[in-house]
Amino acid sequence: MALPNIDDAATKFAKQVNDALTAFRADAAKKDNKKPEELADLKVKVSTLAVTKVRKPKEQAEQIVKGVSWTCSSAHMSDNARHVDLSKDGKYVVAPSKDLSADEFKAFKDAWNAAMKANGLLNYKAKDGYDEGDAYHLELPDAKLPVSDKRVQECLTEYADMTRNDGKKKNVAFEKDSTIKKWLDDWEKKNSK
Repeated sequence: MALPNIDDAATKFAKQVNDALTAFRADAAKKDNKKPEELADLKVKVSTLAVTKVRKPKEQAEQIVKGVSWTCSSAHMSDNARHVDLSKDGKYVVAPSKDLSADEFKAFKDAWNAAMKANGLLNYKAKDGYDEGDAYHLELPDAKLPVSDKRVQECLTEYADMTRNDGKKKNVAFEKDSTIKKWLDDWEKKNSK
């Protein structure tokens, strides 16, 4: 069975979250005897940055080297993941749990979780619910690639070459995984000069 289209799912997700956040703003204004325009405007938007869409193995390896990804099995490489960013009064929110009030964060998280469930989306750990580790990442179920996939093998090779031959900094968190560690050890043995 084919996966649904990630762009359609992310667009529907964003609309549902925004509808819930608009309702939260209206309710909060009513409760505080204010106009909705007097309260913070929370909105989500599907990211248009290329790096948040489909990635080639080398691009994925670059994300790992930068420390902003921790896997070569990313759903981005199968074109089944997107990022949906949050803004508050037009400014990008880096860490919702820290950058929003408690009420705003609860409303955001509740809206996010409900929209994930309604649209069949998962977080970066391929699990249900909001997780701040890669806060704005959404993916379709079963979208992660197996280690045996050619693209994953290319990503691992690119990463190994960057960090062993090109002097790029190793991603310690990425290399902690026992499967990755073994793969890199084997690569080093085959490619030692």
